[in-house]
Order: sequence, then structure tokens, then C-alpha cells
Amino acid sequence: MKNTFLSLSVLASLALWISGCNSSNSSTDQEARNDDTITVDQTTEQVIDDQTLKPIDMVYYVYMNNYMQTTLGNIAEQKAASEKVKDLGKNITEENTQIMSQIEDLAKASDVELPQGLEVEDQQRLDSLTALSGQQFDLAYVNMVIEQKNKSIELMQDMALNAENPIVSGLVDDIIATEREQIQRAETVQQEMM
Repeated sequence: MKNTFLSLSVLASLALWISGCNSSNSSTDQEARNDDTITVDQTTEQVIDDQTLKPIDMVYYVYMNNYMQTTLGNIAEQKAASEKVKDLGKNITEENTQIMSQIEDLAKASDVELPQGLEVEDQQRLDSLTALSGQQFDLAYVNMVIEQKNKSIELMQDMALNAENPIVSGLVDDIIATEREQIQRAETVQQEMM
């Protein structure tokens, strides 16, 4: 009960914060986002390099990262040769689905439209991974989890430092903690595979 109340308060505060930052955008021009926000043409790597993230960008980036990880986890559950890799995929999918649900609620409350699929670059990486099988797939999946989670943590640490709202900083810290745990589990599986 206490965790539910805390999650709802965090979501409400984030919604107000993002709404304030997004109030100058009308619903008709949301698709034509300004040049300072993430566009469909930008890759996640370019966004990280640009370091031009605004609150709405943070929501978008965190959502897309979790969407990719959830998609990868679902594939690992089905395709992995090792039970440990299947379990890793299942756990990451479950944890990231919870994070995505919070982000979706926040976006809905803030009238922010989230993407409905993967970016082209992410889809290509996913296709390359699914072309593999057996231990090759397992190792590539675990390596991809570690790589993506490390990049995500680096970016979100910067976001937490620059967040003006302590509730946003707290949510980012919670996501970082979850991702660190996921990296530790992935690294354990990786070591057992070698």
C-alpha cells in the first residue's frame, strides 16, 4: 500500500513537472516537436551524444530503452538455449514492464505521445540478434543487455544530476538501481557461460 501511494505521488509530480515543461505545445503540434527534442530521425546514440535532453526527452528515452529491453527479454525467453539466459530475459521483461507502465501513465497524464515501435536502428540490432541461435544468441543477448544498461545508467546519472525536481531525480535513481541489479545478474550469467 505504501509503495502504491509513493508510486502514485511520484507519477503525479512527474506529470505536473512534464506538463509545465510541455505546456507550450498544443496537441496538434506534438508531432512536430521542436529541434531540441528527440525526433524519429535521431538515434538513441545521437541523443546521448547531444546531451540536449529536456524532461519530455527523458520520458521518451527511458520508455524506448525499456521497450527495447522488454522486446529483447521476450525473445530471450523464447529463443535462448540456456535456462539462465531465459530467466534473465524473463526477469528483465517483468521489471522493465513495470517501469514502462509507470512511464505510460505519466505520459498519458502529461498528454505526451509515446512511440508505438522500435526505431530503425534498434530494429536492425534486434534482427541481427534474432538471426543467431544457441550459445551464440545467448552470449550476444547478455552482452547487449550489459552494453545497453551501462549506456542507460550513464545518461540517467546525468539526468539525475541535472533534474530540478527531486521527485524526478528519485525516480531516475530507482531506475538506475534496477538497471544496476540487471547488469549484475547479466554479468553473472555471462561469467557462467565462459
